[in-house]
This record gives sequence, structure tokens and C-alpha cells, in this order.
Amino acid sequence: MKKIILVFLSLFSLLGITYAQQVQKNIGTATVQFSKPGEATAFTDLMPSPKIFINTSVAKTNTEINGSQRNPTMVQFYLDRTVFQAAYPHTLIGEDFSGGPGAGIISVCGPIVSSSGDGCFSAGELEDGFTITASTDTVIYIGSGAVGNTSTLMGASLFADITIINFPSGTYAVGMDIFVDAVANHNFRVYNTDGMLLIDYLYTQLPNTEVFFGVTSEVAIGRIEIEAEADAGELFGNLEFGMEPILSIAENNLAGFKFYPNPTNSVLSVMAEGNIDSISIFNLLGQKLLENKIGANNAKIDLAALATGNYIMEVIIGGQAGSYKIVKN
Repeated sequence: MKKIILVFLSLFSLLGITYAQQVQKNIGTATVQFSKPGEATAFTDLMPSPKIFINTSVAKTNTEINGSQRNPTMVQFYLDRTVFQAAYPHTLIGEDFSGGPGAGIISVCGPIVSSSGDGCFSAGELEDGFTITASTDTVIYIGSGAVGNTSTLMGASLFADITIINFPSGTYAVGMDIFVDAVANHNFRVYNTDGMLLIDYLYTQLPNTEVFFGVTSEVAIGRIEIEAEADAGELFGNLEFGMEPILSIAENNLAGFKFYPNPTNSVLSVMAEGNIDSISIFNLLGQKLLENKIGANNAKIDLAALATGNYIMEVIIGGQAGSYKIVKN
């Protein structure tokens, strides 16, 4: 059940990621023929009689989104698992939930699923580093084939609830197969470790289909929320996540080089004691976004075309390279 994927990132794959992620090719997608009964309000309604419920409850989580919380920090989305794996340069931890109650079984796990143990998994059976909760009620286990699904899936028991995946220590890459019942749209919300909403992404996919969806972030992700439209049910499986930052660069300063302002709204002024050969701007995935040939000891770099966020500026003076962290407001 436990699997660790080691991904060695090449410069070529980094530079190609922007184009690759535009191709909406879903690897391993499996369409199934399934629709919930009209009277059903929870996945437990699909359990064979007699139904067995765990008497548990949790405090309701406030999932209202405040527009002022939207953080401009860069979050990259991926619709292809192979591209997602190539984009993350460190170890990805995998959890396929295969050690639970078993194929074809629908089982209530309780208010929280984690490596500490719950109603579906023994302590130590799941990977450390994440927990699963629901916005008001319990978490459900859906064994492979139980609702036409090919993988073991997890999610909120109640269709009207929101499925929440928590990362207490933070994570920088999260990928999973998502299954939404009977509807095409779901919201995929990414929060940082302080609870600030980074981005709320509305994604359209085929109903009753397992489709890959992944994100990488330059800041630590604290939780993911998945909410299907129209109070339909949402499930996920084949989880992967990475605990190490995508890029950690120690600044390599060049003597006599200065720049201002930082942060900047648009234009960055640079100056040096000698001629500046070139200045390049990279995002935190290592992709080169801008390159300016200077040939003078001062210049103004127009960053107006860049999105708000953090970047790395590479400066070449006399064949020597320096790197600097800059922030675009």
C-alpha cells in the first residue's frame, strides 16, 4: 500500500512544463456507469442493508470563502500525473488506501482518517503527513468497484459536505484522482498553513469518472478542500504529496551590484560598478520568464508582465553569476 516515488527533475522537464500542462490529457482515467439514487443524501445510503453507522460527530468547520483572503502566491495546476511528478523535484509520498476494509465495501471511518488509526485503518497503516475530515460529519471509505470506481476512494460521507485533506506540517505538492458523483463541476481550494485561501479553482470533468488533478505551490499548503456542485458527492484516491519546498535558493551576491525597489510594482532599477552582461528572471519552478541583455552599468527592468509573486533574478557581470530573490506586487 505504501509507496514512495522518487522523481529526478531535469532542466528540460522544467522548461517544458508550461506547455505540457496545457494539454488536458488525463492518464489512467476510467469512466464508469453510476448515478446515485434520487433519494440518496450520503454515500452511506448506498451501503447494503442493514446499514451500520458509527456514532460520531465533529464540530462544523467554517468553509465560507472570504474574497479578501485570496493570496496571489503562485500555485501551478496539473491535469496529467506524469507531468505533475516531473514538475516536483523531490520525493513524492503515495497513499492508495488499499489496506482498508476491501474491494466493494462502503464503510464509515469516523470524523477523521489518519495514520493514528480510525474506523477503517489500523494505526500505522496509512502514511504520515495528512489527515482526512469532512466539513460537518464523517469520512467514508469506498472500496474499489463499490460504486463503479476502479480505485479505492475516500471523502465526506454526506453529499452536501466538503471533503478536506489536511497537511499539519505543510506540503508543497499534492496530486490525486478525483471522482464527482453525477455532476461535472467541483471546486478545488488550496489553503496555506495559516488558513489563508491561496486559490479557489473551479474544474469541470466527466461525472462518475476518476480524473487526476494536482497542484504545486511555492508556499506550504495546509489543507485542500474539494466540493462538488449542487451538493453532489466528491471522492478522491491515489494521493501523492511532497513535503519539501520546490526551490530553495541561497542568494549569491555580486560585489557592487544593487537594485531597488524590492518588492516592486512594475519597474526594477539595477546598477553595478561594472557593465552588467544580462539579467534573467525565473519563477520558483526554475522556468526562465524574462531575459535582458544590458551592456551597461545600470538599467531599468520592466516586470509589468509578471504575475504577482516571488521570483529569482539571475545577474551576470563579467561572466560571474549572482542570484537574488525579488517580489512583484
